[in-house]
Amino acid sequence: MILDPRVIPQVAAKLKAEDFMNETCKIIFEAAVDISERGKAFDTVIAANIAEAKLGKDAARFVFELMEITPTSANAMDYAEIVHKNAGIRFLHDSIEELLVNDEPQDIAGNLIGMCREFLETERTDRIKTIADALTAMYVEKSASTAMIRIDTGMSRLDRILKGLCGGNLVVIAARPGVGKSALGIQIARAAAAKGNKTLICSLEMSPEEIAERLVARSGVDMDRLIDNDLELNDKQNMAHEVGTLEKLPILISDDPYTTVPKIRAMARSIQDLKLIVVDYLTLMQSHKKSDKRYLEIGAMTRDLKILAKELKIPIAVLSQLNREKDETEKPTLRDLRESGDIEQDADKVIMLWKLEYSDEGKPIKVGCTVEKNRRGKTGAVVLRFDGAHMIFTETEERYTPPKRKSRVFADDD
Repeated sequence: MILDPRVIPQVAAKLKAEDFMNETCKIIFEAAVDISERGKAFDTVIAANIAEAKLGKDAARFVFELMEITPTSANAMDYAEIVHKNAGIRFLHDSIEELLVNDEPQDIAGNLIGMCREFLETERTDRIKTIADALTAMYVEKSASTAMIRIDTGMSRLDRILKGLCGGNLVVIAARPGVGKSALGIQIARAAAAKGNKTLICSLEMSPEEIAERLVARSGVDMDRLIDNDLELNDKQNMAHEVGTLEKLPILISDDPYTTVPKIRAMARSIQDLKLIVVDYLTLMQSHKKSDKRYLEIGAMTRDLKILAKELKIPIAVLSQLNREKDETEKPTLRDLRESGDIEQDADKVIMLWKLEYSDEGKPIKVGCTVEKNRRGKTGAVVLRFDGAHMIFTETEERYTPPKRKSRVFADDD
């Protein structure tokens, strides 16, 4: 680079300063790139002066020694490849040593897989693309028989708004307790699996048996009778038929109450052809990045989940609670997401539920379902009917109309 400044842009496209182990080489590289970008000349004297100013006379002498043993600039890119290769080896070695300090094997495995994937992706792809490259990739995606992963909820009106839960998406489903967010998460998981999409449910609240009960209840078996094991002949027949259907679905369940994002990453990496992850629910998760403030931990987890969705190229649906200040019958907004504004920031899609009306014990209720954020589609609301006895959401033809604000009536004296 000192012998022939014309090679500086080529080498700079291949290397970064951190790739050099020798501090003098690192400083000279940074100076060469900086001076070249400003359109100024770069030579031996300039390099030596910079090295001496920052590291002393020995560094300046080192520059002149380099000039003596380097006969030509013809092999600049070959040398750059050697530096790049050795930098990669050092990065992997140092990263693995750092990961091994952790005392949780699952965390180590998950972080190691993520680190290796990130390294390979960086090596294989150039993150900077021309608009022509982007248009070609989009055209190929639209023309291919196997387009990007899109998971539908199975409810047509809601799906027309959402435009699918797509690969790389972090999807948040939020509601107050008792409105049915877990039921909706399980229903989406079942709809995805019924289309052949292998689905992982990470439940921090329910056991696999409880999830199985909810899935079986969809056959028409009342949840109360199922829990009490008070089943009639017709119930047993319906249950047997539903079990026969469900056992063929590609649904996997983890009920680890100490789940972290690294553990989810490790599980996901071990499952071949995984297409969807449902996490129930966010605020019960433990953060592997400890902080005095819970909202900072929540923010770190949503960011890590978003990164994981992009790594795996699949959607991750995360259930979350709303702040208690909001009544369960009021239409929620993004600011009602509990404990962190980062949830709103990191999510690609946010679905919120609230009760539109109450009904008698055991009978279906009307539930509002609003898509409050949608990076690849529109926002809007639909009206659902939730049958809590059988854990089923169904769409209604009713259009959601916001309640009219009550106007104040003034007396004559006012």
